[in-house]
Amino acid sequence: FTGFAWLFLGYAGTATWFAGWASLTGVLGTSFVMAWLAGNLVYLYQSWRASGKFFRSGWPVIIMLVPVLALSWWLSLVRWTEPDGSRVDVSLVQADISLADKWRPENRQNLVQTYLSASAAIGTADLIVWPEAALPMMLDQVPGHYLEQIRAMDAALVFGVLDRELEPDTVKLYNGLAAIDSSNDDGEGIQVYHKRHL
Repeated sequence: FTGFAWLFLGYAGTATWFAGWASLTGVLGTSFVMAWLAGNLVYLYQSWRASGKFFRSGWPVIIMLVPVLALSWWLSLVRWTEPDGSRVDVSLVQADISLADKWRPENRQNLVQTYLSASAAIGTADLIVWPEAALPMMLDQVPGHYLEQIRAMDAALVFGVLDRELEPDTVKLYNGLAAIDSSNDDGEGIQVYHKRHL
């Protein structure tokens, strides 16, 4: 288990009444509310099947369900955030290449060129985002002419990258995030964030 759970139940509630719970309780709390409601609905159904009398056996559960559903609906109406600052146009670029082909050295130049060409064809965007480990090489292996082409783009670029720190007796490997913004270049060139935990 990597610690980055993609399959929490709460994610299924993002476009429903349950989305409001996420601002208060996070994905785990939203998952709990959804599981609790589902369990109670199953209990109501089982009680009705066993006794044939829906309200007589299920009224305590109904009394608990109604306020939770009402609160879920009310929470979904709350505006938890407000726009701040100017609008940012973001474009996402994803190369259509299988993982088996991506890491073959003979495909490296073609893949990098695919990302550069697709990014250049976007037109107007403030930010372009490439996926995790977009380039099949370490950051220190990215040729300088590719970095110059990236800097020449009108948009800032954020991309996933593999990085390493070479020390006298060890090599530390990182799954990182790199950012290049030539319009706001402070002389550092590439800014890199190393993930601590997935």
